[in-house]
Amino acid sequence: MFRRAHHGNRARGTSRSDRDLAPSDASTPFKRAPPALLGRDRTHDANEHVAFYSNMEPCGASGGYIDEILSDWSFEQLERHHGYIQWIFPTMSRSRFNHRSRPIHIEAVRFIATDLSAALRVVLAYDMMLEFWGLRLRSARTGEVALCDHLGFEASMQHLNSHPHNFWRMTRVIESLGLLGFGRYVDPLVELLVALLERGVLQATGSLTHWRAARHVASCHGHTSYLLQLLDQPRAEQHLQLAAMLEAHGSRRASQLKSRLSV
Repeated sequence: MFRRAHHGNRARGTSRSDRDLAPSDASTPFKRAPPALLGRDRTHDANEHVAFYSNMEPCGASGGYIDEILSDWSFEQLERHHGYIQWIFPTMSRSRFNHRSRPIHIEAVRFIATDLSAALRVVLAYDMMLEFWGLRLRSARTGEVALCDHLGFEASMQHLNSHPHNFWRMTRVIESLGLLGFGRYVDPLVELLVALLERGVLQATGSLTHWRAARHVASCHGHTSYLLQLLDQPRAEQHLQLAAMLEAHGSRRASQLKSRLSV
């Protein structure tokens, strides 16, 4: 499991737009440079999300640290708890379903998009939710998704149809991916969901408008996560660095993701 971050100061940001996201000072493996919280002069809202994505503080609703959620939570817990999703997939809009959660601050967006450990947690969280929904991430570089190979796919679809709040969760995930620098993940997910609707597997016709609206919002963010920038490079040492970070996480999900980094 990734190490929890320690308090630290970070210099004031420049005036560059969020389209020009350079790697943060903490974009190296945890053993060398654990992620630091934004300086005390930053807003409380920004610090909350940075602390959560640094595995330093739990989310307010369930009390779970992000690495504990990614490593230990069962499908039953993912279904039963309703407050974690706003922390793992934050947006800039206030949730209508969890009044304790806060919209993410732009400084926290920049941190997650430029810090390798935080960005890896985004991918692990996305992989977790896909598996929960009966889907799987085939490529961490392109965002290609597919149906799960296991025999429980049909049961997963039945579960989604009988628990339609998961379709709202999908809407949030779509919007958040674009905001956090993983915009290339959005189209493959929406296209697969539409295909499942057309086949009659998913009974969520009313959600299609929301998914498309979230895709539009996601497309408005032009920045790309530093993690994806590294995966786009053919240099083997960069991929080995990411694989080593996943190995340090120590979870089954992180171990499985290693084989999908460069696909």
